[in-house]
This record gives sequence, structure tokens and C-alpha cells, in this order.
Amino acid sequence: MGAQIRAAGLTGIVTHGLRTTVARWMAEAGCSEREIMAITGHTSPAMVSRYVREASQKAPRAECRNKGHSIPFGAGEC
Repeated sequence: MGAQIRAAGLTGIVTHGLRTTVARWMAEAGCSEREIMAITGHTSPAMVSRYVREASQKAPRAECRNKGHSIPFGAGEC
């Protein structure tokens, strides 16, 4: 995949970054850890669990911002 990225003339993009982005987007879309692992090729749920946990924390924060509230970093809900 690195060769295709270089052939396209893209700079600053690495395959690991793409894998991480896909895993985060899937977690934010509500995919299970097993589904994410099957697509991204992760063999251990450790990192995937992190993406899912971050996505679950991000959802309430986005909902609060949509309501016009502000919550401090690290706070669970508004």
C-alpha cells in the first residue's frame, strides 16, 4: 500500500495512520471490537478497545456541544 500512496504523490500519509483512522471511524459508527478487528487485521483487542472507548466518550461530548453546552476535557457527560 505504501507504493500506491507514493505513486499517487501523497505525502505525510502512512499505512498505520490509515488503519487507525478506519478503526476510529468504525468505532464511532458503532461497530463491535470483533468487526473492527476483522477489517483492520488487529490480532489483539487492546488497541481496538481503546478506539471503542474513545468513541463512546466522544458521543456524549458531541451531543452536549449540539445542545450548546460546554464540558471540560475528561468529563463524562454534560
